[in-house]
Amino acid sequence: MPESHRRASLSRQSRGRNPRPRRFVSVTVIARIWHGWTEPGENADAYEQLLRAHVLPGIHRVAGFRGAYLLREDGPDEAEFVTVTLFDSLDDVREFAGDDYEAAVVPSEARALLSRFDDRSRHYETILTPDQITSMASPNE
Repeated sequence: MPESHRRASLSRQSRGRNPRPRRFVSVTVIARIWHGWTEPGENADAYEQLLRAHVLPGIHRVAGFRGAYLLREDGPDEAEFVTVTLFDSLDDVREFAGDDYEAAVVPSEARALLSRFDDRSRHYETILTPDQITSMASPNE
């Protein structure tokens, strides 16, 4: 990982337990966020299964892929899905999505189940992870 993608940070000291602060290295990860919507019920369940069984596991072919979150909210008129895929760099995102890396990657099987979706994905640099936030909190708070 390039040095520009690493940041050294100090966590808060544990009160009375360890007089020296713990050190951890924060590795910058690119979060790719995309939304898609289906009709509720069977279409939503089928789309979730497609993502679980085929789409998300297929991204592992990209060396810089670091995992994903799949979010779902069932409403009365539609089900919303949010995918948050994590990559080491924008070059890894390009390996997954192509040169126009912001363009949505939606296989034909998924398009058949979706009623609408974002044409473009958004990309963010992570600055804190859940593990880092937990490690910063004092156990006495």
